[in-house]
This record gives sequence, C-alpha cells and structure tokens, in this order.
Amino acid sequence: MKVLIRADASSTIGAGHVMRCLTLAAALRKCHVEVTFACADLAGHIIDTVYASGFEVVSLHGLYPLDWQAEVQELQTKLDVVFDWLIVDHYQLDWEWERAIRHLARRIMVIDDLCNRRHDADILLDQNLCATPQLYQRWLSKSCRLLLGARFVLLRPEFAEFKVAIKPELTRIVVNFGAADPSRELFKVMDALQDCEQFTVDFIAGCSNSAWSELQQRVGLSPRWRLHQHIEHLAQFIAEADLFIGAAGSSSWERALIGLPSICIAVADNQVKPAQVMQDRGMHVYLGESRAVSAKVIQQHLLALTLTQRQSLSTTSIAAIDAHGVERVVAALMQFELQIRLATNADAQLIFDARNAPEVRRHSMKTAVIEWDSHCLWLERQLVNTDSLLLIGSAFDGEVGVVRFDRCDQSAAEVSIYLLSKRLGLGWGQFLLKNATDYLRQQWPTIKSIKAKIKKDNLPSIKLFSCHGYQCDGAYYVHSL
Repeated sequence: MKVLIRADASSTIGAGHVMRCLTLAAALRKCHVEVTFACADLAGHIIDTVYASGFEVVSLHGLYPLDWQAEVQELQTKLDVVFDWLIVDHYQLDWEWERAIRHLARRIMVIDDLCNRRHDADILLDQNLCATPQLYQRWLSKSCRLLLGARFVLLRPEFAEFKVAIKPELTRIVVNFGAADPSRELFKVMDALQDCEQFTVDFIAGCSNSAWSELQQRVGLSPRWRLHQHIEHLAQFIAEADLFIGAAGSSSWERALIGLPSICIAVADNQVKPAQVMQDRGMHVYLGESRAVSAKVIQQHLLALTLTQRQSLSTTSIAAIDAHGVERVVAALMQFELQIRLATNADAQLIFDARNAPEVRRHSMKTAVIEWDSHCLWLERQLVNTDSLLLIGSAFDGEVGVVRFDRCDQSAAEVSIYLLSKRLGLGWGQFLLKNATDYLRQQWPTIKSIKAKIKKDNLPSIKLFSCHGYQCDGAYYVHSL
C-alpha cells in the first residue's frame, strides 16, 4: 500500500500540519505502508525533519500564494506512481486541485479544520470538537466519509505513557507557541512572568522562530527561566510541569491526553472556535485571540488559578480523549482494502483466540471459555456445512475479524460477528459487516433478510447493526436486503 501526503511547514504557517501528518505516517509505517511526503521548499520548512523521520520527500517549488495548477503539473512531472491514498493537509488546496490530481491516487483523504471550501474527497478528517456533519454538508459529496471530533485526534503514542500529577503548589510552567510564533507571544508571556519569581519557566521556541537571539538575551535575565529549541522527549518533559501557557492549536490535544492544565491563546483564526468549545467543556482556560490578550491579562489569570481549578481542568481533559485516534484514522484508510474470504482449517487458532477473548465472550450468548478440542470439532463440522458461511475479514496488515452466516431457510439467514481484540474500538466492525454481507449476496442470492441476536447490554453491537439498517423485532435485529 502506497500513500502520498501533501503538507507544508514554514515560518509563517508553522509546522503543525506536517507534524500531525508525521504522526499519521509513523502509524501507517507500522502497518507496512509505504509513505511519501510532498512539501514545498518554503522559508522555515521542516523537510529535514521529515527525512530524519525516515520518509521520502518530493520537494516542490516554494510559491505562496500557491498556484495549484502549476503544482499539479509539477507533481505529475516528479511522480510516476499511482498511490492508494493521497492525504492532503493544506488550507490553500481545495476541490479543484483534488480533482485535478485524482489520476495520481485511487482515493483522497482531506485533513481540515476550517470548513470553508469545497472538497473532492473520499474521507474528510476534522479532529475539532466543534466539527459536525451539518457544517460540512455543503462542501462534500454524500459519499465522503467523515471522521470528526476527538475520536480521531492524531497523537503520538508517547503522550499516552504519561499523566500529570497535580501538586498542591504551582511551581513549574512550560510556554510554547509553536514553531514560528510570528506574533511574538513568547515575549508577551515573558512580560507577564517577569515579576513572578516563584515560578520556574521553560520556554520552547520552535526551529522556525526568527527571534532566537533576542529570546536568549531575554531568558538570560532570569535565573529561573530556560529556553529550548528542541525537546527530545516532549511528552515526559511537559508531563513534569504544573501548567502550560501557549497556543490553542492541535497541541491542545497532547496536553489534554496527559492532563496538563493549560492557559491558551488563539494565534490563528482556525483556533478560535475549537478553543472556545474546549473552554466551554472545562478542558482549559481560553483567554481569547492574541491581539486582544495582554501580558497583564495573562498574569491575572495565572495568579487566580486555584488548585481545585487545576484538578478539574486535568480530570476533564483526560476524560475527553483517548490515545487511539491515529489508529482509528489508519483503520479508516485501510478498511477500503478489507477482503472477505472463507475460513479454512489454517484459521483454527485465530478463530479460537478471537472467540475466547474476554471482551468477545462477555457479549456472546454463551460466555463460557471454549475448549480447544471442542473448538476443533466444531470447526471441522462448520467448514463442510453447506448451510453456513464462516468468513474471515483481512486487511493489508492482517486479519480483522470473523463473520458467520447460518441459513434459516431459502430466504433468511442469521449473522454473528466478532473482531480480533486488537481491532476493537477502531471502526472495523461496520466495514466487516458490510463486506461480509456483500459476500453473502454473491454466494446466496436468494437470501432476502438477515437477523442478529444481540444482548440488551451489548451497546456497540446494537449501534453497529442499527447503523446498517437492522431494526429491533422482538428477540432479534432484522435487516431486509
């Protein structure tokens, strides 16, 4: 499987687009996907970082404003491969560029958080809490799949390894406004903290920050201030802090996952609404847009922050997000490649382990552990039963789950389905059920209805089957083909 990612970084737009795409690329690589980046050679680019992460880069002419037609021609010249997916994370590209580049990729995923332009996409990802299907309805075709909200946040795995311990006294603060900080927010925070000698402060200035020398001079005036350009283990570093002050961008999710209380400022228009929603949900303190936030305002909110508030911010943030967003996005990309095949004797161990997993047994009609000898006898009978279809769903990176159809009569069948443990909670169920049902239609064309027996407390299965048109009818959920 081959994926092309189109994203840029510069001293003006920052590094956020490329960095979140690097997180996705690393997760795809673990699934043996070949990933290539296409990045413009702009002032403040981080193409070296992409190379250092082990990915190939197609370097494009650094023209801003971007000429999408010229870029399409350049990509056509430099690429001689048809990719399985093109992932585009770029505010200056829309449906015209996407449509023109279609011949280079079988499918397109757009990463967006502006919701202000039309797209020609198969999947659209917007990880903001304020994203809704209604907002995107006018910009997308009905066939485009939406990945919206916190379930799909692209976070590096390292941030799942740490949780902040909320201490009685607030002593250490981390300050970061991204790779470039063109509006000089770091200096504003320095002004706010210059009389607050009780705090140890770590200022992080990104590689695109043009005021590095000036920042060094300013930090040198306080013995409790430190300046960093690159933090090797960022998750651990910020998890040891008591408070964060910085931009209300995509890194807000990193801080939320580890439970670090934050005071945030919007430094770009696309940060305003998401930051406000996160404040409304009690996840951080939002001060407003940078042009309206003074050093005095920052100081006032900092000194007014209580232990109870910090505890609440931390607890609420942790509850709002998990660490599996990037896995769900990878699954969404790979689900289009899901294949259905008949089970064989070689699948005996796979089916045995999957069926005996605690989370599967809990929702099964028979919850007891199945013995190996009994399982082998059952499988032997099942494979020769002409009134049963025992199916395995497989993706590019391995097996996904098991589906069984049992014929009730010439026009009706009963279905059961379960996923492998590592696939749970990532969205695989809906594609497995759909593709298995398509397989059933080909093999048993006379079947006109399917029923599923589901426990009342099995909410994930009820949701899955309901989304596929199954309706509750007594003891079963029934779907007409």
